[in-house]
Amino acid sequence: MKGKDSCSVHWRKFLRCAVLAGIAAGVMLPFSIWAETYNSGIKGSDDMSDRNVYGKVMKTDGTGNMVFDFSSEENTYINNESGPGIIPPRGNKKISIKGKNIHIKSRGEAGGISFFDGGDVHVTGNLDIDAYANSNYMVKGLGFGYWNDDGEAYNRIVVDGDVRMRKDDSANPWAIDREIESGWINPLPRYKGAMWRAAGISAGASNRSEITINGMVDLAIKGNAVSVHAYWSTEGVTDERELATINLRGGRIITPQTQDASYWALFSGGGTINLNMNKEKNGAANYDVELVGNVMVMKNADHRGDPYFYKNGRLNIGLSTTKSRWVGIIDNAGKELTGEVNLYLSNKATWDYTAASKPNGIELPTLPYPSNDNHYDEYDGVSYVTRLVGGSTDEQAGAVLMKDKAPLEIANYSGHTYFYYGHTADGTSTDNYTAGNVRIHNASPNSYVRFLTDRTGVTADNTNQVLNALAGKLYYMAAISGKKDLQGEVGIADGLTASSKSLQLADMKFDQSTGKASAGEKKVNPPNPPQEKRLNQIVEGVGSINSRAETWKALGIRDGNRNYTFKEDTVIGVEWGVGVEFDEFASRAYAPIMWSSDDDGSIDMTGHSLTLQATKGNQKYSPHGIYVGGGKLTIKNTNGINIQTEGGNTPRGIMVLGSGTMPESSGYFGKGQAYLVIANSDKKEDSVNIKIKDAIENYPAIYAKKNVGSARIDIHGLVNVEMPNKGPLARAVSSSGGQIYLGGGRIIAPSAEAITVDAVREKDPTSFVHVNAQVNEKGKIEAASGRRDVVIHGNVTSNPSSAKKAESARVAIALTTAESELRGLMTRGKWETIYGQNMLMLTNGAKWINESNVVDAPASRLVQLAGASSMSIAGVIQQRDKGEITVDQYRGHTYLAYEHTDDGTEGSHYTAGDTHIVSAEAGSSITVMTGNDNIDVNKKEQVYKVLNALAGKLYYDGYAKNERNLTGTVMIADGLTASSKSLQLADMKFKDNNGQGYVDEQSSKPKVKTTFTKTINLRKQDNKEYIDAGVWDGNGSVYHFEQDSIIKIGEISEGYGVNVGSKKFELAASDKTITLDINAKNKGAGINIGSANFDWNAAQTIMRIKAEGSEAKGIYLSGDDESKSIIHGMTDMDIKAGDNAYGIHGVDGNLLLEGWKFVGAGKKVFAIHA
Repeated sequence: MKGKDSCSVHWRKFLRCAVLAGIAAGVMLPFSIWAETYNSGIKGSDDMSDRNVYGKVMKTDGTGNMVFDFSSEENTYINNESGPGIIPPRGNKKISIKGKNIHIKSRGEAGGISFFDGGDVHVTGNLDIDAYANSNYMVKGLGFGYWNDDGEAYNRIVVDGDVRMRKDDSANPWAIDREIESGWINPLPRYKGAMWRAAGISAGASNRSEITINGMVDLAIKGNAVSVHAYWSTEGVTDERELATINLRGGRIITPQTQDASYWALFSGGGTINLNMNKEKNGAANYDVELVGNVMVMKNADHRGDPYFYKNGRLNIGLSTTKSRWVGIIDNAGKELTGEVNLYLSNKATWDYTAASKPNGIELPTLPYPSNDNHYDEYDGVSYVTRLVGGSTDEQAGAVLMKDKAPLEIANYSGHTYFYYGHTADGTSTDNYTAGNVRIHNASPNSYVRFLTDRTGVTADNTNQVLNALAGKLYYMAAISGKKDLQGEVGIADGLTASSKSLQLADMKFDQSTGKASAGEKKVNPPNPPQEKRLNQIVEGVGSINSRAETWKALGIRDGNRNYTFKEDTVIGVEWGVGVEFDEFASRAYAPIMWSSDDDGSIDMTGHSLTLQATKGNQKYSPHGIYVGGGKLTIKNTNGINIQTEGGNTPRGIMVLGSGTMPESSGYFGKGQAYLVIANSDKKEDSVNIKIKDAIENYPAIYAKKNVGSARIDIHGLVNVEMPNKGPLARAVSSSGGQIYLGGGRIIAPSAEAITVDAVREKDPTSFVHVNAQVNEKGKIEAASGRRDVVIHGNVTSNPSSAKKAESARVAIALTTAESELRGLMTRGKWETIYGQNMLMLTNGAKWINESNVVDAPASRLVQLAGASSMSIAGVIQQRDKGEITVDQYRGHTYLAYEHTDDGTEGSHYTAGDTHIVSAEAGSSITVMTGNDNIDVNKKEQVYKVLNALAGKLYYDGYAKNERNLTGTVMIADGLTASSKSLQLADMKFKDNNGQGYVDEQSSKPKVKTTFTKTINLRKQDNKEYIDAGVWDGNGSVYHFEQDSIIKIGEISEGYGVNVGSKKFELAASDKTITLDINAKNKGAGINIGSANFDWNAAQTIMRIKAEGSEAKGIYLSGDDESKSIIHGMTDMDIKAGDNAYGIHGVDGNLLLEGWKFVGAGKKVFAIHA
């Protein structure tokens, strides 16, 4: 064990030693290691069932009500694998729960906080709830229901704190879910609607029962996010809308966006939901709201909801801030059965009127009996609003983005609102506006609407037709009876967002026979605000402060040190000819951000998005998104950067030019040390998105050019660049004497160069582009992150300044995830004579598809190719180009795939070029593979010919010079990916004279199994595949692996790599890598060790453990004082969980780890939990 960190102690004394080992391995341990975990739900009764678990924190208040005080704990975890986390007793007993951050995980049935027929729960503190029903029972995150049918039980839940129901997984954030989505107590396989889906917050009782959240909510629910459904009437409650109430302050409420199933963000089947409403419930409060999902509300017309199907419902929704938005429509079960929806929309809040999920959530055709017995009607395709209240002035108006085909019916309207419509063709016909009509039946005096479309296809000649067609989307029905309380304008805007500017307006007129609107006389173009032209750019130059900088300062956005702070989502736009500053001397560029100060400065977005627009470029002047000519600019705390340029000869998204020049008005000819830093995160929503439109000829979207100074771009997170197919110099990312570092993301150039690096002068520093890569002090490529996806389509070129200095130009790319892909050559410029330094790292199933997207490109040549640490996590090269691949320096392990024609028995059947490895590091290997098309793997002679012909595609050039560092295998597989299964393989040999690969006729051998799909558990009936592969003899305790192998367990409720309980176990794989790849729905663990000796001997153990629903563990130890467990070699853990992620979770026993590296992701992450 010399040279490795080791730790061996009794488990009860293990924590200190393990912490030291973890720190030595670079692991930071959170304080939450010492959080309390309770593995039983709170029942709220003063009996032993609660006292055995919660005795130290529970007490009574003297009246039989229970108090649970967790205030001394930073984090409290309440876990119940078979029921609710909190379930108070019936009979209106009260439970008070106090804490800081209370995490509830519920499995089995019911939910996080769930009770029936009389309960009162008051929580002081923040709640985080994760509930999953592995039965058909209705599940809720927080709520109550009924059991008796008298409707007399009063129920209440109050939370003085925030409520979160969301997983930290952007692809699968749903925290409340169940096994059968649309079923209830009995499975209903035919029913596909939303009626009985899982609920986030649910009030299902009467007698004025209520749920109040006095904090913000963050809900991601694969079901109905918020539901009030008072089934029964209560004597004395005459207004059924008051039978139950849910009061929510604000926050985020998200349901799935899909047209394959129905979900409701808000549902009322009896009672009221108030979202961001004032105290009087007649107007909006001022909290941010993000609501994604359709809503549904019932009306008990003609008592068709009696006796217990539904009652009268009401939804009050307040959207009153610029960050507030709702994506969805209003679902229904027929017009007569639609209850009350009141929407308060102001201050540029947005209703994105499009179906978030499939409408017709009742799904009457599959509704079971007795619900289908004349209690519901068919969905009629219309959204019914009882009351829409807009802003009090035009400046405070809200916005409705009309996108869905469903018409919008508004019974009562007041205030000011903008309605935006997209259009097809030129917008001159009403048919060009596919979104539904708006029909306003009644309006309060002095009400106002403005209908807008964008200017696509609009000309001076067709403006009148466009305005008239758009106006025809509105009907004011009260005009038929002579009412004139509604005023309207119709117009053309520069976009379709709440912040878009109106460019042309006309008054609306209403037909007195139909109420249909039409356009009146056009108005003079609305004037721009007085400061509009001076606020279209950030300009920082050398010398005195320019007028734009003074204006930003006067607005409180710029300080005296060139630092800008924006506290809302921001759009900065420029167009040529409208008072724009530009660089006259170096590039004739203009941009929303132009920076050439010799001093540093910053733009702090404080968690908001930044949109940069530059339009109307021409032959002489070209639009850019960001232009830096000198100084260092840092853009930080972003929530996405969107750059859009339009027109011009050489438009770019980002240009950093070491020129030191700027507009004369701001000073010019500075030092030209230009440096741009965008400190974005790895989240996709925080990407730097660049879109270039209508360019005369496309130049790089991201460009660093040294010029007379220096130029560097650092983008910490992801980019998203897609280049149009235009021009011989079209490049997505380019460095000319500069340096560019990109964290990852998408770079798509279908018929252009994705990345180009040009050195300028031999004496200059290296010009480079690095994507998720860095080069260490030894000159070797390393990955910056093992988790960022990188997708690059297009050739990659490096062009040095001379043959004497190839290192003057470098491209380094690290592909480290299964979703990562390079589709293109790594080459030099078509007219260049030498190659620069192309470097590639390829691991974890990533792909390099070596095929050119342009004609006659030079063949690929790499100065370095770094493969994986073992074949079990290798990436794959798919060689498809006619040109050769040459690798000067190779290390690690990689698959090399070739397609074949005919039966693959001749070298000519492999039309892609050969692959040459000039030199390799010791211990490296490569497996050359082809598919099994037209190959009978049972015919020995054919198999030999195929393997030998395929081996001949690889040349180990160093072998001819007596280097012996590379071993080769050749394989026939069932596909051409890193995960393909071997059908036949053989060891490869290399010819002495030229290093070409070949296979001895006797060396082809049957497939050796290296991938296993069963948990190792020492049971013959379960481990037959290990017996058949010769790994285990079926009797002893030793499993012997002769190859790097992977144990892959996936898509089951609970998954383990090794689970031998209290049986002695030994693994013999001293020079091999063993990978435990576990993907479980609920729980997952790599190794589960019981109370017997456990000896694991492998050179490297890789654990990739993922559990979406609950917890994931690398090692779980539940031994005793006598048992000893040893894990030799290096253990590399990557643990991801929907709830808790543990590196090592120990109860008792002894454990020794020789080496350990841990990375975790989850709601809570523990390197060690004892």
